[in-house]
Amino acid sequence: MTEAQIERELQRSESEARDIIHDIDRLNTFPENKKSRWVWELLQNAKDVATEEGVNITYELKNNEIIFSHNGSAFETKHLLALLYKTSTKSLSGDDGTTGKYGTGFVTTHILSKKLTINGIHQRKEDATLRRFVLDIDRTAATLEEAKALEEMKHALLNAFQQIDEIVDNPAENINYLLHSFTYPLSVTSKKYAISGLEELENNIPFVLLINKKEKKHINSVTIIRDGVKNFFQVNPVPSSIDGLNYIEIENNSGILYKETESIIFGLPVTNNDGIYSIESIEGKSVLYKEFPLIGSENFHLPVFVQHKNFKPTEERDGIRTKKEDDNTQDATADNNRFYLKEFIEEYLKFISTLIDSNCDNLHHLALSGLPEFVEKYHNEEWYLENVQKPIRTLISEKAIVKNANGNLSLIKEARFPIIDLATNLEFFELLKDLIPNLKPGGIAPWQRERLERWGIENLEYPLQISGNNGSCTAFKAGKQVRVFRQASEPSFTIVKSP
Repeated sequence: MTEAQIERELQRSESEARDIIHDIDRLNTFPENKKSRWVWELLQNAKDVATEEGVNITYELKNNEIIFSHNGSAFETKHLLALLYKTSTKSLSGDDGTTGKYGTGFVTTHILSKKLTINGIHQRKEDATLRRFVLDIDRTAATLEEAKALEEMKHALLNAFQQIDEIVDNPAENINYLLHSFTYPLSVTSKKYAISGLEELENNIPFVLLINKKEKKHINSVTIIRDGVKNFFQVNPVPSSIDGLNYIEIENNSGILYKETESIIFGLPVTNNDGIYSIESIEGKSVLYKEFPLIGSENFHLPVFVQHKNFKPTEERDGIRTKKEDDNTQDATADNNRFYLKEFIEEYLKFISTLIDSNCDNLHHLALSGLPEFVEKYHNEEWYLENVQKPIRTLISEKAIVKNANGNLSLIKEARFPIIDLATNLEFFELLKDLIPNLKPGGIAPWQRERLERWGIENLEYPLQISGNNGSCTAFKAGKQVRVFRQASEPSFTIVKSP
């Protein structure tokens, strides 16, 4: 080698070690909700090596380790090097069906452990022969003092590289079934991240499987094993009882009712009672997806899961940016996301009308349409209000979606929502049901004044002519007197009716 070539290799080796040390150290600064990202990195990497038949994936959490396994294509040498050196094997266009950044995001899995062992099948490029291998990756040097960390990391990378060299030269074997596994030993702290990651996966995996089902490289199933208990996830879409909508069942008559166009898939959680669908809350689940959930979009404040194949997520994959410094200046990412978000809204409005016309239960969930959390970070509030919130609320305001105490539907503006602490008390609910059965929403729920005011609902204080002192009050309706006695020291109360 020439002097320049030797120097280049030395600089490359040092640069690779520094990058990995930096990325490992950065894991410590991740906010807690991002420390579950490992679960999606592994899922994404498995999807990227899916065969034509798809890939089956398993996460198994044991007392002191977690094992991730899949039956994707055999590892090529370039894949092993990508995991080691944090490089990427993804095509720039994505035409090969890959959606991940194989290797670049893999370092985030070290939140679980600085060490891991990969057991798998390697395929040699020159003759396509197969062989089993074991590869140990050690990043513990990243925790040492800077100068020592650099030397130790360079040594660890060289050791792993030599292992890969040996794998390539190993004799071929007759292998009929492909199976690969990644084993991470867990500490007390990292086990918490393993658990939170699996919980996040369980929350979001049904819609992930749905949107990946038609991809060139797709996921067939995901199995999660915790404490010996196995949960198996696989989706089989079927037509629903509502024209134009499909349904996937998850478990026990619960599933997702959804609509699909060429570019968009969106749906909401429901329970299915013999073809009558009851809408469920989406609370705690991601709203926005781009092949995988955009973790951080849980408070996007829409009641549906939304995947648009042309969304351009933020680098952190926690949302989509529509914010522009100047509406008159071109901004490719923001302009793209604005266009496709509006395209979704156009389809979503039709979806809302279809659900209402089909007599679904719990229609009030459709009213969820507040500003996204941290709206100032990714969105221009004025643009969002005009192009997203206003069309939804204009339509919802014209539809009877609030079921009153008599079981009939009414407009939001016609309903009377209790906003006092007693709103969750059964006896108080029965009192309101007797006084204003056509105006009181059914069910017991604490309604927030600020949310109602944002809907433009005025007259929050319904004139029941309630007055009182010393812990008691009297209400009058249609000639009947309803007296409510409240004990100053007791949360309970007694209702006495008199003619």
